[in-house]
Amino acid sequence: LIGLLLAILIPSGVVRVLIVLPILISLINSLGEKPKSPVSAAIILSVVCATYYGGTGILTASVPNLVIMGVLEDTGHQVFWAEWALYVFPVIGLVRVLVGAGLILLIFRPVFKTPPTDASVEAPIGRREIQALILLLGGVLAWSTDAFHQIHPVMVGLGLSILCLFPGIGPLTTKDLQKVNYPILIYIGSVFALGEAFVSSGASSHLASGLSGWLLLDQTDPFAQLSAITYAVTPFNLLVDTAVVGGILTPPLVEVGVASGLTPLQVGLSVAVAAGMVFLPYQGAPFMIAYAYGYVSMRQFAIVMILICVVNLVLLVPLNLLYWRSIGLI
Repeated sequence: LIGLLLAILIPSGVVRVLIVLPILISLINSLGEKPKSPVSAAIILSVVCATYYGGTGILTASVPNLVIMGVLEDTGHQVFWAEWALYVFPVIGLVRVLVGAGLILLIFRPVFKTPPTDASVEAPIGRREIQALILLLGGVLAWSTDAFHQIHPVMVGLGLSILCLFPGIGPLTTKDLQKVNYPILIYIGSVFALGEAFVSSGASSHLASGLSGWLLLDQTDPFAQLSAITYAVTPFNLLVDTAVVGGILTPPLVEVGVASGLTPLQVGLSVAVAAGMVFLPYQGAPFMIAYAYGYVSMRQFAIVMILICVVNLVLLVPLNLLYWRSIGLI
């Protein structure tokens, strides 16, 4: 659950992995485990898979979520952080993380050694750490209550960024701005632009026409309609980045879905569920960063990730739709 907690506190999956991996490696070394051992793989995979797959259930924890949110807002539907969490987090977030942890335990059956008693070193918590923690908790509180105060999640994030640099309040300085990963901002903007160009050029309408006959969304049961959307989108994750999948496929699918009696929110959330399934490490930068440390083999990554996604497709997607039905979304 550490990975899931990080997904709530820290928006970037890459940053989450970069923060937690050195700590996990120190733990593995203190236990006397070798890289790629069952214990090593179990520790790293449990946290990395939790922070990535669990992030689908949190609006701000996944780039595809933000892209889909932007598309939905173009249709006139504002998506709140708490609303997204209500619909996606319980099954696709929390239950999937627990399923992943169970699979990892079954596959590797790790036996943990008792670390040496003198191996632990307490690190002091300074003023900057306390400032950062207060701002993060304040941000989570603001996001989780956005349905009440009506402040857009993006504006909350912008406010946190400003406060982080504000003298006397934030833990950062202007020098830290030089270390910001600006290319990811350009990347997200380009995905939005690509989706907008796709709609403006008319390509979205043509794709919608093709999908309308292929997906058979003229069925009256929303359960079957939304299942078809999720299963149809999932294979595209193997071809392009999941954020691109969200930006390109959401507009035509919203068009087809609305024509078939669905709401943009129902369609967008179904696309998000599909975009949150990555079968191999190359599909997600956080997994490739974790792999680069050399403590988990590609085979170990692939086995766990494929099994999690198979269980997701076979069990959790239908379970999530039943949950949506029970709370009145469909």
